[in-house]
Amino acid sequence: LERHGGGGGAHTANNLRSSQAKGQRQSSTSSSRNIPPHLRRFPPYGTPEFNQLCTWTIPDATIKAAIGSDPDCYILSRPRPSSSEGLSEWVADVTAGKIYSIQLGCHHILDYGLGSVDVHSALSYVDTSSYGNWTVPESIMSAGCDSRNTESNCQQASAGWTQRTIPTARKTVARIKARHGQHLAPKTVAIPNYRWSYHSSYSLKLLAMLPDLVEASNTDNSNIAGFQYETGMACALGATFALAPSAADHIPAVHTEILPALRDSKTLVIALYVRTGRTDDLLKDSHKHSQKKDESASRPVISCVLAMEKEYLARGDFDQVAWFIATDSPDLGKSVVSS
Repeated sequence: LERHGGGGGAHTANNLRSSQAKGQRQSSTSSSRNIPPHLRRFPPYGTPEFNQLCTWTIPDATIKAAIGSDPDCYILSRPRPSSSEGLSEWVADVTAGKIYSIQLGCHHILDYGLGSVDVHSALSYVDTSSYGNWTVPESIMSAGCDSRNTESNCQQASAGWTQRTIPTARKTVARIKARHGQHLAPKTVAIPNYRWSYHSSYSLKLLAMLPDLVEASNTDNSNIAGFQYETGMACALGATFALAPSAADHIPAVHTEILPALRDSKTLVIALYVRTGRTDDLLKDSHKHSQKKDESASRPVISCVLAMEKEYLARGDFDQVAWFIATDSPDLGKSVVSS
């Protein structure tokens, strides 16, 4: 199974193959049980396994009552007009918005910016009663979403919030809740900016956050009791989005072949992201970029991933291997699939 596609600067390629047919290194004595659970599948929303891992995404009666009696408190996730960033920043902001809305006891609302961005053809909400139809009601935005506006019922969340900047957000939400006789939870802790959490330069910031996160996770009266850093993003996104049926309009086999294979515990799944700089180069000079540059940038990465594939195949009993490649170079995507 192979599929190539993409728009703008993003290109993806999916490749599913039999590990035996490719002659890959499989151990007849090893078992899939040797692969740590966190390297396998994250359970889908609504299952007992999801509820066990993501207990903090299911508000208890006290939090539900606070939100229900305070309909004018909203945490907004939306691309910033002044930003040149795209999906990566937005997904990180959505993750932050979900977690902060639970901590602050507010509704979480989101869209992919003003205009006609057709996100709903690929994504749907797991809870339409909470999120609606990808349109933030004008009544909510009538006073804007600005902490400096005392009439605003809304605070825009950012993955870049830190323990230093959170008090400003708490002050805004406290003012909104005070109108309805409500009170904030005792503490709001900063959560990691998941966009950068695996980047080496972010490690010190992450270490500074962990003590407060651990304390909040282990405190019964915390709104995010049970929160775990390692699964926080998966829980937040899993409790927000589902793949829309119309996603098949973009990738025809996604529901019939690709997802069943990915959900099969006998499939080794490898996701690879390679940014070559092609899109940036083409924006500046259409003649600056070359396929040779793509190959040079990707060669060490692909070699590393092939070594990882060999290692995991030796540790588990797999029938097939699925590769997902996200790259800004369509030629590179095709090259990796053919290899």
